[in-house]
Amino acid sequence: MINKFDICFNKTGAFKILEPLRYGEFITLERNPRFVLTDSGGIQEETTYLNVPCLTLRPNTERPITISRGTNELVSMENIQEKIESILSGNRKQGNIPEFWMAKPHKELFRFFKKWSYRIMIQAILKKGKVLGEDVPLPSVSEGAALIKVLYSCISVGTEIASVQEGNKSLIKRALEQPENVKKVLDMARSVSIFETFQKVKKKWEMGSVLGYSLSGVILALGNTIKDFKVGDRVACGGSGIANHAEYVDVPTNLMVKVPDGLELREASTVALGSIAMQGVRRANITVGEYVVIFGLGAIGQIALQIAKNAGARVIGIDLDERRLKVAEENGADLVLNSKDSDIVKEGIHFCDGYGADKVVSQPQQPPQSLYIRRFR
Repeated sequence: MINKFDICFNKTGAFKILEPLRYGEFITLERNPRFVLTDSGGIQEETTYLNVPCLTLRPNTERPITISRGTNELVSMENIQEKIESILSGNRKQGNIPEFWMAKPHKELFRFFKKWSYRIMIQAILKKGKVLGEDVPLPSVSEGAALIKVLYSCISVGTEIASVQEGNKSLIKRALEQPENVKKVLDMARSVSIFETFQKVKKKWEMGSVLGYSLSGVILALGNTIKDFKVGDRVACGGSGIANHAEYVDVPTNLMVKVPDGLELREASTVALGSIAMQGVRRANITVGEYVVIFGLGAIGQIALQIAKNAGARVIGIDLDERRLKVAEENGADLVLNSKDSDIVKEGIHFCDGYGADKVVSQPQQPPQSLYIRRFR
């Protein structure tokens, strides 16, 4: 063939001889060519699935369905040039994926590599109060991190719903409610220019923000220096801006943990909720006999309440929602108070023998802890 068509490998850019490729890399290579010339039966199936014209330089094939139903054609030295010219002129063979054939069980794998070849994925983005599923670049594997195929992503009905509601507000209303952010913008304007500051704020507003902070999935690839995990491990991950609502995420190993055998990935996807609650109780350094206020009785607050109770504390649960207060009682709270009640401080201090609470654990979206420490003690 080299002699017949006077192929010269010394011509710059005419041919590239590649080292052996990994399967995923080879599938990516197969995804976008005008045609594929091969003598491999496996490639005949792959090109049929990918809908890429395939010319097989053989008198026969062990995959005849790729010819009768697929995009494959047998060629010889006598007609190969004619076939190539026909394809390049737009007269290619059309095929379809057979309903029953040996590549069918690998449908999801092929879908993955097709998407991988385009290097895109779907991710939840919050824009102006609306959650949109947008195509974004697929993350690469960072050093000391792992590429995770997300199987379950936990939606926080408290923090994330609040973010969506916040996104519905105009910039002026948000500025009035968040003066600390206005100060940051003014400081930026002083250091650069008003126009540049406006462009940066506008860009951030238009680009939107990512959502999610707790998920579970399977490791697809590992960065360098990782020894405690391997490809295929089931893991749970946490971290705002990292464990996002997306098809794939790149997560540092210090923000993920292996899922024990017997624990379903669906339950494991709530890992961050328990971690946040545990961290709050740990930092409060709660000890036996102390009076502890849990302010905010959403999912995280309920978990923190139970941890504090099991640590030997006497727990006061505070929230606006009567339903949450009832659940807190069922979870062992010694006293529950509705924060709309004007006697909340009086009742709390009375319960603490007139001294006030020793510790306050405040959940996200709640007022600063220091305010309630002053009010209770």
